Amino acid sequence: FELQTFTYTEDSIISDNPAYAVLGSYNDPNFGTVNAGFYTQFRLSGVNPNFGNLAEITIDSIVLGLEYRGFYGEFSAQNLEVFEVSESFYLDSTYYAFDQLNTFSTNLVEPGTESFVPNPNGVTVIGVDTVDTQLRIHLKKSLAQRFLYEAVTGGSNFSSNENFLSYFKGLKIRVNNPPQASGKGGVFYFDLNDPLSKMTI
Repeated sequence: FELQTFTYTEDSIISDNPAYAVLGSYNDPNFGTVNAGFYTQFRLSGVNPNFGNLAEITIDSIVLGLEYRGFYGEFSAQNLEVFEVSESFYLDSTYYAFDQLNTFSTNLVEPGTESFVPNPNGVTVIGVDTVDTQLRIHLKKSLAQRFLYEAVTGGSNFSSNENFLSYFKGLKIRVNNPPQASGKGGVFYFDLNDPLSKMTI
């Protein structure tokens, strides 16, 4: 018997509050290129932090950890970009796959660390602790300096999660890869609700 198949473009897909965030690009031999990124917001681990005298603080890193939950494709290198979102977005609003939020133009990934080789089956060690496998994105220290300065001098921006979200609206995380050969690349799933998926100074 004969099958007649058709392809339809479906762009009105609701994409807010997914079970897992999706990141990466992949050139599928049959369906072509897929490129996935996501937006995310942050909550404070505690309100009104006291960092003391900023002149006595040395910042060695600010790292965004994203806990792997799955993948398809393979583990060739990909290039990360992270941008600060410049407009508010809301938990109770509906967002679609075609929606784009405004961002500032500065890529916040620490120069020299943009390229990463995904390894969802590897081991992640933070300090002396072995944790579930993560993608560890090193961000520019200027972002950490800004947070600390704002916490000390910025009034009420760190007094509640609502105020913090008004001050720091979130991040857009994506890859920007050169053309990939057929069958190359991969797309990776991350659990943003896991306590170890967080931004740490």
